[in-house]
Amino acid sequence: MRAVLLLMVMFAAQPAEAKVTFDWITIDDPGNACKEDSRGCHGAVPYVYLINKFELTNAQYAEFLNAVASGDSDRLYAEYSLEQWRGIEIAGTPGNFSYHVKSGYERKPKLHVSYVNALRFANWLHNGQPIGAQDDSTTEDGAYTITAQAVADKSITRNRGARFFVTSEDEWFKAAYYDRELSDYWFYPTRSARTTRCAPPSDELNTANCDHVVGYIQTGPNSYINSDMSPVTDVGAYTNSASPYGTFDQGGNAAEWLDGAYKTFPSGTIYLRRRGGSYTTRNIELRSFAILRYVSRLTVGISTSARIARIPELEIDIDPDSNSNMVNLSSARRLISVAIVGTDEFDAAEVDPHSLEFGPERAHPAHRQGGHLEDINDDGYVDLISHFRANDTGIAFGDSEAGITGETSGGTPLLGCDYIETRSADSFVP
Repeated sequence: MRAVLLLMVMFAAQPAEAKVTFDWITIDDPGNACKEDSRGCHGAVPYVYLINKFELTNAQYAEFLNAVASGDSDRLYAEYSLEQWRGIEIAGTPGNFSYHVKSGYERKPKLHVSYVNALRFANWLHNGQPIGAQDDSTTEDGAYTITAQAVADKSITRNRGARFFVTSEDEWFKAAYYDRELSDYWFYPTRSARTTRCAPPSDELNTANCDHVVGYIQTGPNSYINSDMSPVTDVGAYTNSASPYGTFDQGGNAAEWLDGAYKTFPSGTIYLRRRGGSYTTRNIELRSFAILRYVSRLTVGISTSARIARIPELEIDIDPDSNSNMVNLSSARRLISVAIVGTDEFDAAEVDPHSLEFGPERAHPAHRQGGHLEDINDDGYVDLISHFRANDTGIAFGDSEAGITGETSGGTPLLGCDYIETRSADSFVP
């Protein structure tokens, strides 16, 4: 029995009710060329991935806070002092904090998100949206390993097998500017080669929330004061100003973090890049070749939000010779067979079998060749079958699913999950 579990965490059980959902856009045309300018060559991504259509919202972040921040030891909650700019309110005392979104702010982007807290949100998604204290099982490990030293060194990188993550610069850039029909890039993330106009939200083409058009009162040339409005609009409010792939607000509204986009300046200081501009930036800063915004501290957010992405799941079949997906733990050296299923869209022969890791302990294939090709389900497409020793996988009695990660020979990341049934030595009846 094979299954594709699209909303399942990679190696841990998912909660009974996953509250945070996303509108995913598939970014295809893998292996596209990059866009070169004086700041580098960006946008080439050798794999298919999914990206959130919108920026991270207050409603999504509030669910995160209520799941893991009753004590908030890592200061996940951070808001502006200006009441009209705050999207989420806090109530209670440490250990009993609760959070609610202000009326009308549910679909506005969550501002004031620091880089490290954006990574923690991705970890929480990777770990299945668990409820509990902020630790390695919820926010501090998973897609990213977060330690005090790594934050200080600015050395946090995406872990292999990450299911959900903050977009890298190339992933972000491709989703914002690349047009697969043209095999080329637009200058603006509103599918425009000409200037995007900063304007209040409407159904007009090629407009964005930039240059203080929302939430400010102009008092003179380049001079503004805060109004009693929020400076950001609901995500997707500029209904006819989507990117070529269909994402919204990759220009204006809120600046967005870029996974791992560290840059060391001549002074030796390490900065992190952001893209997309915000509600205060000029329209020229929304261009693909705009001067980038840099931040030196990973714990400061200001006018910044995040955009989440993920890798599509492989179709896999654990114990493909049976219908029960039985994992027998009665013998420590018993082998578990796992088939990576080939389809008309995926060639299993492209998988590097030596890159495969299976189960919570990331077991490597038991055999030297890593696996063999066979059409195990007689559908005309070749499948890759690998075997793993049960005691190396970390699978325990009672586990209901298991996952595998790997790469193609070209370096494309792969992951997949399947249901399992477990049999322990105590339950084994010969």
